[in-house]
Amino acid sequence: MASTYVNDLRLNEMATGDASGTWGDTTNTNLELIGEALGFGTEAITTNADTHTSTVADGATDPVRAMYVKYTGTLDSACTITIAPNTMSRMQFIENATSGSQNIIISQGSGANVTIPAGDVKAVYLDGAGSGAAVTDAFASLNVVDLKVQDDLTVTDDATIGGTLGVTGTVTLAGDIDLAGGIDVDGTSNLDIVDIDGAVDMASTLQVDGAITSSAGATITVSDNSDNLTLTSTDADANSGPNLRMYRNSGSPADSDAIGLIDFEGRNDNSQDVVYAAIDTRIVDASDGTEDGRIEVATILAGTAGVSRILMDATETAFNDNSKNLDFRVESDGNANMLFVDGGNNQVGIATNDFNDMGSSSYAGLKVGGATFQDSGGGNGSATHILNNSYVGSGNNFYLDGGGASSGIQLTSGDINFFTFDGSGGSADAQVSYTSRLHIAETGVVGIGTTSPATTLHMDASGGAVLRMQRTSASASNKLELSYDGTDATISSSEDIIFSTFSSEDARFADGTLLIGSTTLDGNSAKFQIFQNSNNKFTGAFICDGNNVNRFGPMIRCGTDDNSGTNTMLTFQDGDGTGIGSITSSGGTVTYGAFTAHHEVNVPNSDNPSDDSDAYPYGTLVEVVSVYLTEANKRQSIRYTVQKSQSANSKKVLGAYSSNMRPSPMCPTTGTYANNLHNISILGDGHIICNNSGGNIEVGDGICTSSTAGIGMKATDNPSMIVGIAQEAVTFSGSETKLVPVQFGVQQFTPWS
Repeated sequence: MASTYVNDLRLNEMATGDASGTWGDTTNTNLELIGEALGFGTEAITTNADTHTSTVADGATDPVRAMYVKYTGTLDSACTITIAPNTMSRMQFIENATSGSQNIIISQGSGANVTIPAGDVKAVYLDGAGSGAAVTDAFASLNVVDLKVQDDLTVTDDATIGGTLGVTGTVTLAGDIDLAGGIDVDGTSNLDIVDIDGAVDMASTLQVDGAITSSAGATITVSDNSDNLTLTSTDADANSGPNLRMYRNSGSPADSDAIGLIDFEGRNDNSQDVVYAAIDTRIVDASDGTEDGRIEVATILAGTAGVSRILMDATETAFNDNSKNLDFRVESDGNANMLFVDGGNNQVGIATNDFNDMGSSSYAGLKVGGATFQDSGGGNGSATHILNNSYVGSGNNFYLDGGGASSGIQLTSGDINFFTFDGSGGSADAQVSYTSRLHIAETGVVGIGTTSPATTLHMDASGGAVLRMQRTSASASNKLELSYDGTDATISSSEDIIFSTFSSEDARFADGTLLIGSTTLDGNSAKFQIFQNSNNKFTGAFICDGNNVNRFGPMIRCGTDDNSGTNTMLTFQDGDGTGIGSITSSGGTVTYGAFTAHHEVNVPNSDNPSDDSDAYPYGTLVEVVSVYLTEANKRQSIRYTVQKSQSANSKKVLGAYSSNMRPSPMCPTTGTYANNLHNISILGDGHIICNNSGGNIEVGDGICTSSTAGIGMKATDNPSMIVGIAQEAVTFSGSETKLVPVQFGVQQFTPWS
């Protein structure tokens, strides 16, 4: 007959005749398993398992066979442990040693089971009833005569004590405790929830791990100066704590509801209770999403309770909101009055609380050290003063803060006035009269030395210079002064006076000479010099234009009173300063130096260049084609159209070509002769291009046109129409042309015989 394992320890029950030769070994194993059943075993649960089955092995070692079983592992939810087989009946101590703070539920069949919280141990028995097997808490109704708890006793359900409960250690109650008699606690009691109908007298410390909820007020009284109430938080994180919450749980919250009041109350010398200070909080706006609140600190003042000292409202933070005669002071590290508000005199001080007699004026003021800022009030006609070493006092007059000089700025409706006092005879709190130094009127005009400026800048001085400019590093004599003595205005300077625009110098007065376009004086200049280096621009212009007669151009006056000697009226120089001519006078006669007179002409369009180059070589002879007036009503505005001379001894000859006048301002830019104006030499010194058609030329020979266009020759016909007299002998070696110096002048000429 085969072995069976139907007993509660799952030992090997040998049948008669079994285990021949091994009966001793099987018996020894059974004895060892009986010892194991009386011992301690540990079994691990798969991590985060929701179910686990512990099956006691048949005839072999198994930890769940032990009387004390310890379950380990990590759980994230409660785990149901089924102990098999379900026919095994026995008692066990089971410990929940898992981590994760989760319960384990001990089961054997479909019957009842037992829940063991994390860290707890329970004594259970398994009834082995098969599929309907149940697990029961063996100590659910444990009755003992004397129970001694050496360490903490935790009661999670009701505890009923008919006699005296003596506790020398700590009692921790997770549930309710109902005491029909008294409780005497000499040590510490940890109570989650305590409902006490009568009085509680505690001779030592009451420790409450849960919340304390009271439906009535509480009074904490001490007979010494120790703390009545201490809130302690042992939390080590960065969050707030300890916390005091004042909560008004209103079913109909509304604006202006009071939500908390702290009174600081004491007694007066008449044994009356007095609220000396209070902190009041209210709802300003209870609307969801726009909530506003306020907190106010108030004190009793001169017997009047509830005087506001600090008010933080929805729109402002106010000090002294009830307008009492209270000063406000902020102290810094080195100044007891870094900010001082004088409540009685309506003044504000920075670094001072000394306002002299500022409070006797109608001005509100700010004082910073020895400087004051005072204002008469807003609106048109008000006055604002910024003062140093002075203030506005009684009668709204000016007074000295201390002795000595002072200064200030007065701002009225539109005007700004800068004034000073020189300190003469002034003493502390003495009334003074200021002298205006700079006045800016509302119209934008500025007065220096006057309060009634008549121009953009109006300066008035009692004597000496009105305006002086001086470089700090230079001596006192190096200056520019503008003065007016009541008759004459004078500009004086020890250096050149320079006029410039856009950082470029335009003119200067240097040593009595006006220089325009130059910074240095030409050696031959004395009082007036103009320099220019610009293309096609006039260096100067004298314009006296009234579209009428009796208009005159410039006048030159120089020389002796009787015009004796030689008096140079006008001198002409070339670009490097070399003299090329002059106009002088002597004994009433005006003499013109070397010169050439010219006439403006128009050349044929085919000969007129498109730029400012010459139409013909210098000295080319031209003859008249036609004559016209540039202005029809001006008979003197004659202008010629010309061409190169076309025949020998032409009577039409006008003169010799000099140069193109483009782009002279006189050259027309529109019309028939646009950009066509040239100079023809007709009088004075010049040159003519000649050939040998009339032979070699001697000094004094007349020059007329030749048969070659534009070329002159020695006049040989009697008479001849000449354009000039040769001033130099010229010899020809062949058919070449040469430039001959001449004195111009068209005339009929008889050749020399």
